[in-house]
Amino acid sequence: MPNDNIDRAVKKGTGGGETANFDDLTYEIYGPSGVALLVEVSTDNRNRTASEIRSIVTKAGGSIATAGSVSRLFHRHGQIIIPREAAGEDQLMEVALEAGAEDFKAEPEGYEILTSPAKFEAVHKQIEAKGIKPAAAEVTELPAITVPLPDPQSQAAVIKLIDALEDHERRQRSLFQRRVPR
Repeated sequence: MPNDNIDRAVKKGTGGGETANFDDLTYEIYGPSGVALLVEVSTDNRNRTASEIRSIVTKAGGSIATAGSVSRLFHRHGQIIIPREAAGEDQLMEVALEAGAEDFKAEPEGYEILTSPAKFEAVHKQIEAKGIKPAAAEVTELPAITVPLPDPQSQAAVIKLIDALEDHERRQRSLFQRRVPR
């Protein structure tokens, strides 16, 4: 191996020399049983990452979708998750709706507050100002509709694909939705 390659690798590993340029990419995927997935990655090598993602998806019985075919099934929203023990339902609903939240859902494990991306920060700050600590708060893509998977085999195949994608070293976030059959 030439000394130049060794020197370049050492400089890159220690943070000196050339800096890597990272690109943020979103892959639109149809997984097993028609599950729609959006996978966001950050990579310094588009070709290598595309090959790796395609390999993972193909092995799991899925396919890379054309641009726009999966992203149209998701809508951008602010999402705030509050554990049940953090606040009372009536108090939290009042604070969230007064701050500009679009929707409030009470679930057995906690509360979900949805906002427009523009009002997310205002709603989030108002909730924290009342001393309520969210378990999670982010602006994300949420599915427009969801449909349960019909059988345990389909569920296992989808979980296997999601786990493989989440284990990918360049993945930032995975979003998924079950496509409604025609």
